[in-house]
Amino acid sequence: MPAWFGTCLSAAPVVPLTFAPGEAALRPPGCMPGRRVSAANRSNAGRTVRGSSPGSGRRRARGSRLAPEQSLTQLDFDPITADVQGVTTISETPSAAPTAQSPANPSGSRSAPGADASDAIGRDVAEILVVDDPPTVARLLEMGLTKAGFRVRVAHDGGQGLEMARERCPDVVLADVMMPVLDGVQLTRRLREDPRTAGATIILVTAKGHLAAKLEGFEAGADDYIVKPFDLEEVLARINGALRRTKMLRAQSPLTGLPGSIQFQEEMELRLRRQADFALLYCDLDNFKAYNDKYGFLRGDRVIQMTARALQETAMQVGGADAFVGHIGGDDFVVVAELGREQAVAESVIARFDAEILSVYDDIDRERGYIETLSRRGEPQRFPIVAMSIGVVTTARRTFSHYAETVVVATEMKALMKKTAGSSWAADLRAG
Repeated sequence: MPAWFGTCLSAAPVVPLTFAPGEAALRPPGCMPGRRVSAANRSNAGRTVRGSSPGSGRRRARGSRLAPEQSLTQLDFDPITADVQGVTTISETPSAAPTAQSPANPSGSRSAPGADASDAIGRDVAEILVVDDPPTVARLLEMGLTKAGFRVRVAHDGGQGLEMARERCPDVVLADVMMPVLDGVQLTRRLREDPRTAGATIILVTAKGHLAAKLEGFEAGADDYIVKPFDLEEVLARINGALRRTKMLRAQSPLTGLPGSIQFQEEMELRLRRQADFALLYCDLDNFKAYNDKYGFLRGDRVIQMTARALQETAMQVGGADAFVGHIGGDDFVVVAELGREQAVAESVIARFDAEILSVYDDIDRERGYIETLSRRGEPQRFPIVAMSIGVVTTARRTFSHYAETVVVATEMKALMKKTAGSSWAADLRAG
């Protein structure tokens, strides 16, 4: 058997098909001598045949619990900052409080040591805006969050916090409820009303732990609450949790709710690091642009959502316990399934898609099996019913060092299938 061996599979009965050696140069790699094709199309020797046609491990911070009255005692938690080690008591008196401004930074905002504030937009490090009027508490939070790796700015009342957030929207606003100018609830409302700051995560800090106070903050738009007294570890855990949720929401497709390209990349990199076996199915819709042009984007969105449901439910049923489904843009989807289940996933999703796709066409187009639109020259053109092409790559015969390698091979197989009519799938079986 030659080393460059591939197969083209379909739900239809299959028979072997052999090509002369000279034909190899005319075929894309991945569908080579010895491949299988549908019996219904075995007369098409010499060209690709489709299947069915549808009609940080941080050290533990100690001594960082804050009392409701916001007095700080026994400040001996050296993991936060070395310059306060050994201080036993800090009282909130004007003489003991750090100044809100310094000659080096007259605005009163502070950044992480060595950080350049100019790179905060498009930043890789999350930025936290601490809004708290007691300077000692604000300073404590600033030191702890900076030590944890965040970029931190500090405002000492709600009005200043609003202006700083408008200047540069932070990832998280950590705001006390009881503040002058604007309290935490008022600040939350103003931030949510402003398009520049509406997407920030807002965590309110309060000594009032009763339900009514929390509901008021949530109704204003707060994402979370921290009740005093609190540990710095709790603050960090809530901030990190909020950032994870925000990252996932931003990475999801707003149309389908499925994970996007970033999460797909992370999923593949994780499996490669673990050297886990998998099957990647790259799914694409054929003739979808023509459908969009004929019926409009709203009905096109229905097709995308229908496809997402078919893929997700099929993957859950036959793809294995750890199956992953992503929407990586436009009409492109990916499924990462358990090795050995790729055929079941591909054939099941194609069967479901072909059964459902006709329901999104008008009667006349459904009956004749195509739609008719005008070309750029004003000439009528016919386009078949939307179909699904799936390219499959697995770790059964080859290994991969980077997720992009798997995408390249799966894309190659998918492109091979798009050249013929109807829905089908092809799996790469080359060794390497």
